[in-house]
Amino acid sequence: MLILTSLLLISGVCVAVDLTINGSVGGTVELPSVLGSLKVEDFRFVWWIFNGKIRAEISSGHIEVDNQAQFKGRLQLSPDFSLTVRELRLEDSGEYQRVGLKEDGSQIPTYKIQLQVNESITTVQIQSELTWLPEILTCAAYLVCSSTGDPRPSYTWKKGKQRESSSELRFFLLPEEGDVIASCTAANSASEKTSNVTMRCIPTVPPVGFSPCLLKMVVFSVGLIIMVSAVITVHLRERFDRQREHVQGAETEGTAPPGGRL
Repeated sequence: MLILTSLLLISGVCVAVDLTINGSVGGTVELPSVLGSLKVEDFRFVWWIFNGKIRAEISSGHIEVDNQAQFKGRLQLSPDFSLTVRELRLEDSGEYQRVGLKEDGSQIPTYKIQLQVNESITTVQIQSELTWLPEILTCAAYLVCSSTGDPRPSYTWKKGKQRESSSELRFFLLPEEGDVIASCTAANSASEKTSNVTMRCIPTVPPVGFSPCLLKMVVFSVGLIIMVSAVITVHLRERFDRQREHVQGAETEGTAPPGGRL
């Protein structure tokens, strides 16, 4: 019967090999037993222990695996004592120990495997910003790499011979360089994906013979003309109104007879 309590009768054993295995969520891994040509009949028992509990065992030629909770239906123990874990979950990460006792009562060295399960990286996106700097006749490039899947992947940029480990990349780009390709790779222990972006530095300069200073002068001149025109218009309107009032007053005096009668 499978023992599900923390039961480790073997003491004083040494670790023969330490192995790290990486897996991705939903995938399958095989944890090797590294027992060579030994057969089932050579052992009293072989256990695979995880989190202090026996998860799979071969005892007296009988194979039994843990079908409770976390690993239900996902473990398979092979005749060579290797343990297969299917439909991996993040919580499957941790240390797995293979221990055992031979028929003659001697212990086999404990074999420890560190399993690291990660989310697979599904997509990689690059955001780019290119700014023309007229003072030095070059472009300033700013790139940001992001991904979906694993929330904490590592990022590596590649541009020509340049390599940089960061989620951001900054560099200068000359117009004569033409198209320049930069690639970002997001990776973890289980997967990696790469995305590329092509950039070209295009100068954005004013038309020939036209400068920012000239533009300011034109704007100032136009504004000045508008202001002067407004002042002249107001002045002429006031003058016209005064003349009209004067004429109307003269006409009134010339048409009114003495005594108020014609």
